[in-house]
Amino acid sequence: MNRYRALLVVAVLLLAGAAFRAWLAVPGAIPSGAPGGVSASRQHPTPERAAPPVGPVAAMTPAEVAPTTIPAPPRTRTVAPDVALPMRQDLRWQAPMQEPVFAGFREWTTRFTKAGTAEEKAALAGEGLALAEERRNQMADLIDQNPRRALELAVPAVVRRQMPADIVARLEQPVAGRGDLFVIAAVVAPGKKLTMRPVERSVTMKDGREFKAYTFGQRDLVPTRENIAVQGIALDGKLALTELPGRVLEPVEVADLRAAGAGAPVCPTSGEVTSTTGDEVVVDWDGADHTFFCGPSHALDAMVAASGTEAMAGGEASGGVVAQSANTEGTKKLLIIRVDFPDAPGQVVSDATLTSLINNMSTHWTEMSFGKMTWTTQGAGSDFTPTLRL
Repeated sequence: MNRYRALLVVAVLLLAGAAFRAWLAVPGAIPSGAPGGVSASRQHPTPERAAPPVGPVAAMTPAEVAPTTIPAPPRTRTVAPDVALPMRQDLRWQAPMQEPVFAGFREWTTRFTKAGTAEEKAALAGEGLALAEERRNQMADLIDQNPRRALELAVPAVVRRQMPADIVARLEQPVAGRGDLFVIAAVVAPGKKLTMRPVERSVTMKDGREFKAYTFGQRDLVPTRENIAVQGIALDGKLALTELPGRVLEPVEVADLRAAGAGAPVCPTSGEVTSTTGDEVVVDWDGADHTFFCGPSHALDAMVAASGTEAMAGGEASGGVVAQSANTEGTKKLLIIRVDFPDAPGQVVSDATLTSLINNMSTHWTEMSFGKMTWTTQGAGSDFTPTLRL
């Protein structure tokens, strides 16, 4: 009985709504000037469209009303508003460290660099080795658990250069070069347990080194890419990638570039000689390619542009191109096997139909994948068989 009453109420409401819509369609049903009503005439027609001549007004059915076309928003990728120019590592090194092991090692490096004699440094070496080993273990865990923080805690170049070789060997190693980024996503099967991360990344450098890669921020948006600029720190086969392509160089590194003949570089944005602005920023893209900027804003603009190019298809501007995954990207070959059966013999699809189908699929898939995947045309790799008996 309760269900019957509920259905009856719903039916009454639907009928009432239909009756109300029908009443609205009747000319003059809504008086001019009524609250929420529509005036039958306009005192001030817009310049683009003159007022229509007065005449009989007929109610229009929904099918007769032309739908309003709303243009689709442009396909653009925006950078998060909180993205900022990465701080120089020698400045970041001075920031507070809440992690006791990392803070303890930093305090030791200060004492070591201030030691005035070789004997004093030798007396501190044993303590430094123990601290570096403890720090190494925590850094290895931090790279895959919090790559952003791992990069913030990395030892800067100016400090590394003053450390003994056996200490440096226990630190994270800076990585700068070009390489291929591979991204694999996994979805757990029904009733199963996922035994890997939902998204796993790896980097193969052009010199052959391979790393498991860990990202954050804007680099989380980058899919599989070939030959991109790689910056980060590595330890025990794990690589923490910087959020943006490129790294801001420390003063000692800039001095090395000038000593090597960098001369008086000009900012590509402003055209100013960067060394005269008092705000110079130098970005290293891949260990071999450096850009001098007159200030932080121009450096950030360039890094953000490179980041957007990386994340979108067609990243040739920054050296990154869409990688052809063996499974999902690139040009594929299609084979259509025609079959018939003893009780249903004969060719069911003609050669002309299949040729047209394959060629149309090539065009359609190219368009729908934004150029990432397509089929070869018939005769250029794709083909179909004669009718085979099953």
